[in-house]
Amino acid sequence: MGTGDSSFGTSEWGLLRDAKSLRVAAGIFTFWAGAINGLSSIALVFGRVSHMSGRVIDQGQFLLHNSLGALLVSTLVFSFFAGTIIGGFTLPRFKLTRALLISMLPIFVGVLMIHLGIHGSSAKSYEIGRFVMAFLLSLGMGMQNSVTSQTRLGRTTHMTGEITDLGVCVAKGNWPRALFLSTKYFAFFCGAIGGYLGAQSSPLMTLLVAALGITTTTMYYERWDMMVMPANKKNEVFRL
Repeated sequence: MGTGDSSFGTSEWGLLRDAKSLRVAAGIFTFWAGAINGLSSIALVFGRVSHMSGRVIDQGQFLLHNSLGALLVSTLVFSFFAGTIIGGFTLPRFKLTRALLISMLPIFVGVLMIHLGIHGSSAKSYEIGRFVMAFLLSLGMGMQNSVTSQTRLGRTTHMTGEITDLGVCVAKGNWPRALFLSTKYFAFFCGAIGGYLGAQSSPLMTLLVAALGITTTTMYYERWDMMVMPANKKNEVFRL
């Protein structure tokens, strides 16, 4: 764990206090989460791995007529849930940078699984690879969402609550917050398009680039935070 001269030792990067830096960081993380979700929706898993509202509905429907489908959906739901629990443990213990890097471990394992040919081949098949990929990607997304949700970044893997909050902000005239949430929505939307297009060409490269994008952004912000934030702010714990 970090010491006083590194943001490895803080619960949140100090740069996230700046509105512009916060919007950029949240937009990047949300973009790549959208790409992973878009990719998995039409390839590898053939189901969303970062948005569980619809999955819970599917869970109930499939339970009545498709036991394997219900098992796959349950894998997605409970893997995401397990990821949120892990994220709840990792952020206070390992702090933001390392917690986000840990959340990428299942995604990189997923990249290896694709390289080895272990993944779903169609939405109608229930081979073991599809279940493995569903577990890994949903676990990683649950971890990332849990970690960012405990900071100023907020939710980064799905937009249900964010769009609700956006509507409330518009109604109340809270335009700075509305701009922040709109940025995340637009980033997730563009990421979903990128994930869809990437699935048509190379699912392996799409997932690898997404994982590297999140990892690189995390390390860049951590390094930037170390360079520009005053030394006396490094040990500050943010109260959300």
